[in-house]
Amino acid sequence: MDRWLLLSATLLAVIGAVSGMVAVHRGHRSRWTTAWMLLVLICQLGFLGIRGSQREACPLGDRGEILVFLSWSLTLFYLLVGPAYRISLLGVFTAPVVVASWISLQYYGSTVAPEVFGGGNKLIHNVCGGIGVFEGNGGTLRAGLPWQSVHDGEKLMHEPLRLSVCIEAPVEAMTAILARHDDVRALFDNGWLHLFQIGVDGTLAKRYAGNLEWVEFDAPRAPASAKAA
Repeated sequence: MDRWLLLSATLLAVIGAVSGMVAVHRGHRSRWTTAWMLLVLICQLGFLGIRGSQREACPLGDRGEILVFLSWSLTLFYLLVGPAYRISLLGVFTAPVVVASWISLQYYGSTVAPEVFGGGNKLIHNVCGGIGVFEGNGGTLRAGLPWQSVHDGEKLMHEPLRLSVCIEAPVEAMTAILARHDDVRALFDNGWLHLFQIGVDGTLAKRYAGNLEWVEFDAPRAPASAKAA
């Protein structure tokens, strides 16, 4: 019985994952995905319950049971947190994009304008209240990256570029999300990040031009010298 429950949970999880990916590709949420994952949770719970009764102990006696428990934990997390942060197009914009922008812009600012956004010389840092550092015993509070994090003494460690976000989803769906989230939209409208749509053929199809407008993406052409080489 426990094996049948485990097999059922696996099949339902595959169906739920496919249903979720199809829904995300179409730019909307699917209630069926939540239903499938709820059935997965029930089957996993039944498996663990039977194994626990057989062992008369916590059902974590082998790697298989541990994996099922971890899968059950992830499924439960998905169902509890899903209504707000489900893996969907909305979740992509409101979580990874925002976090990636923090990291990208911190490196970008500390590189192109280290006097304003950088952290200065790490060798003489004095931490102040967990919100920044001073160089030595005074001066301006610095909140960026130290110069040693972006420069190796001879050249920059990375070319300073603004983050390009590439998403395979309908333009209408992405536009609707940007229209509902002004803070996220401001990152693209003000040019801090670049947004591109990936077409069905896997290439960049459109570029976000700001103000909820999109234009066709024109791939940069290689210079004649590069072609000749």
